[in-house]
Amino acid sequence: MKKPVTGSVITINFVPLLEGLSWQITYQGEALEFPWTEGSISPRALLTDPRWPQLEALYQRWADDELTRTGPGEYLLSWERFLASPESFLALFQLPSPKAPDIRLKARGAITEPRFHIEALVTLPPYAGNLLQWGRRIGPWLETARGPVTLTGASARLLDRLLTAPGPDIDGRTLFLAEVKQLAKDAGARLDPYLEREEYILVDQVTVDPVLDNGTIRLRARYDHPDLPSEALREGTLSRPSTGLGRKRWIARPEARRQFRRLDALPPITGQDVPKFVKNPEAFLPEDVTLDLTAFSERVKGLKIRVYRAQPFLHATETERGWFTLDAGVRLESPEDEPPAEPVLTPDELLSAIQHVGPDESLIPLGNDWIEVPPAARTALQQLSALRNRSTEPVSRERLPYVLDIFTNLEQVEFNPPFHPWIWTDPNEDVEPPAWFQASLHPHQRDGVRFLWHRAAHRRGVLLADEMGLGKTVQVIAWFAILHERSRLRPSLVVAPVALLSNWQEELTKFAPKISWAAHYGPHRARQIDHLPDADVILTSYETVSRDQLILGQVDWNAIVLDEAQLIKNVSTGRAEAVKALKNTYRVALTGTPVENSLSDLWSIVDFVQPGLLGSLREFRQTYETATKNPDPDIQGALTRAISPIYRRRTKKESGLALPPKTAYRFHVPFGPEQQHRYQEVLKAVKARQVAPLPALRQLQNILGHPLAVEGRSAPWNRIPVSSIPKLAKTLEILHTIHGQSEKALIFTPSRTLQAMLQFWIMREFNLTPYVINGDVTARQQLVHHFNQASGFQVMILTPQAGGVGLTLTGANHVIHYSRWWNPAVENQATDRVHRIGQTRPVSVYYPLVVDQDPRITAQGTVDEILDRLLEDKQGLANAVVIPSRHLDLQQELLERALGRGPSDPVI
Repeated sequence: MKKPVTGSVITINFVPLLEGLSWQITYQGEALEFPWTEGSISPRALLTDPRWPQLEALYQRWADDELTRTGPGEYLLSWERFLASPESFLALFQLPSPKAPDIRLKARGAITEPRFHIEALVTLPPYAGNLLQWGRRIGPWLETARGPVTLTGASARLLDRLLTAPGPDIDGRTLFLAEVKQLAKDAGARLDPYLEREEYILVDQVTVDPVLDNGTIRLRARYDHPDLPSEALREGTLSRPSTGLGRKRWIARPEARRQFRRLDALPPITGQDVPKFVKNPEAFLPEDVTLDLTAFSERVKGLKIRVYRAQPFLHATETERGWFTLDAGVRLESPEDEPPAEPVLTPDELLSAIQHVGPDESLIPLGNDWIEVPPAARTALQQLSALRNRSTEPVSRERLPYVLDIFTNLEQVEFNPPFHPWIWTDPNEDVEPPAWFQASLHPHQRDGVRFLWHRAAHRRGVLLADEMGLGKTVQVIAWFAILHERSRLRPSLVVAPVALLSNWQEELTKFAPKISWAAHYGPHRARQIDHLPDADVILTSYETVSRDQLILGQVDWNAIVLDEAQLIKNVSTGRAEAVKALKNTYRVALTGTPVENSLSDLWSIVDFVQPGLLGSLREFRQTYETATKNPDPDIQGALTRAISPIYRRRTKKESGLALPPKTAYRFHVPFGPEQQHRYQEVLKAVKARQVAPLPALRQLQNILGHPLAVEGRSAPWNRIPVSSIPKLAKTLEILHTIHGQSEKALIFTPSRTLQAMLQFWIMREFNLTPYVINGDVTARQQLVHHFNQASGFQVMILTPQAGGVGLTLTGANHVIHYSRWWNPAVENQATDRVHRIGQTRPVSVYYPLVVDQDPRITAQGTVDEILDRLLEDKQGLANAVVIPSRHLDLQQELLERALGRGPSDPVI
């Protein structure tokens, strides 16, 4: 915007660049930064500034991570994001909507001639003649005397390619023509007869075919196009077609040529690498080469090289109290999607085969196939062989080997003796972190450290499932410090989402300065085992473990810790299989939500922590899945007891933690006049089937927040006085009380429209700009830091889902749930952003609810009333870890009650 706006102290200018639109923003002549500080700007004055709607729109796009800061007060909106902008954004800045012009292409000269090029005639009413002659074009932006014109992305890409020289040789010209024809198709351009007739087809996909040859796998690169004859393309250059192919020609992009050469140069796969390749082909391919790995994996399966997993089994039959007869052997577990394998080997037979491979090898040839022997199997096989050789003799319970690490137990339990009595006892050794450990542990954390130490002393795993906010990470670091003192830590591995790895780095450095750590993730990580960092603790991501399992799987890790362990909830994913295949001494899983979709989530995590503890997956499902469909206290209790040997979960209430008190306040307010009218109109529209139920439910929630919310984010919020919207009036009253105490508040609502409304009124009432966070907060950690560190009154507005991984907001001690989400677990996690370790002040939670004081308006009350009752009823289940979070989703029940539908009526 070049022209100043009368009465505005804000200037917003934009300049088209090759990368996108560059915005320059100033306030009273000074560069304006997002987020602005209250000392340098008057939020109340902003609301009355004519430029405020534009500034608010840009601020929101910055908050949504769509604007990139390029300098003081300068932000870039990429062309891709600009072209995807809603009409409301374009109208706000009087920006032209993208238009698809009529493009006609005409060849000048033949492709065999060096002078060959293509001219474009671009027309777009009301412009006469060639639009390109009207002004200067930058990407999709065209400056003309009549004002700017925006072309569609496809049109701009075609015109950009036409500006580049075709190339001096025939290969360059044919590539140019193939690319132009592809872009012309995308843009809907028209071609002259010569260009239409010359079929130069662009090939930009490369794939590789695995070929088995006398036990060796060779990787043959090929160009991938549905119509491409095998003889038509060699090394990306144009080949003359054989008879019958007509005028078709194929040509590859330079990048495709480079990929072809890299893939074609891959060495053959031999020996022990053959079964490794079959199990994890991705690890043998260059990481920066783009392939459809799903299709590639299917071609690898087509080689019909089977890699069986050796599953030793030990079945014990009790003959008298404490004595057993044993049946021991090795079953070969078939690869996925293969018929069950029949062979059962004796431990002696497999031990004999193992003698012919190196001590560090885990793959044994079996004819044309292979047997994978788990890391702990050699010792287990020796124990099983000794037991089998004396199987006629009864064996006492104390002599049963404990070798659960080698069993998968998916279809059947391969190890059935009872646990030794010690595993059911509580920790009894009073261990403490060394003096150099820099954190003061709370009682529940000291108990957690003892639990970790006690289980580790007996090489057992731990599932630490403390409620969010109780400090699971610091408990593990304290345990690391004890292991470090006793020379049992190096090397250990922490696997976490990428967003949390920086938090591990900070807390290791802060709390345990003697523990060295190194990162192993990202494009510059080590690619060979000899180059892995030399450190006490290696930090990596789940994606890296999946890709680098052939490297990381060779390391004898002491401790392996999975943070956010619910990410291995699906037993069939490569991620879950990769982490479970790592060699280790101690295993720890950390998660506050071990059950999300089904109880199988819990089984998969326990299968990492302590394989076999919950029996086979098949039996587990038959026994416990009913607990999630029809909650049965007896079944839930049995499951809790079953996992108790390796399980610790403390809620804030149970932990004995001296957190400040948390008090909930419900405020019942009536409809405002316009709210009531609009609410009834939506109910009538649903009954007349003019509005679908789910959108209607969202409209009703928004209307209860503000009657103008149906008009969108840019509604004139001050058109209706606050006194006519009791819910808003009560919320502002609560905020005035918090303001008088110089404290901070979080306001949760899933509606971005209501967020904009609340932002407007808070700025107007308090001369303060509230922080707004939606979705993934990792890109806006500076907002969290500013909010926590700011002194005095401050407000942050969030969606409930933003109260997820890695967000600590203990700077606030007030939480307002302005409009609710229909899952109590999600809402509890949102509140836990404030009520957690680090909070020193009493926490107040407020629920302003619009209630129906006239029973003729609604059948069972307002959406606010119904949802509040449903959430309250489900709180007990929300605290039960064995109830999947998705089964707490109350949307369907809310729809039925709020819209007057019966359970049998379809609502979606």
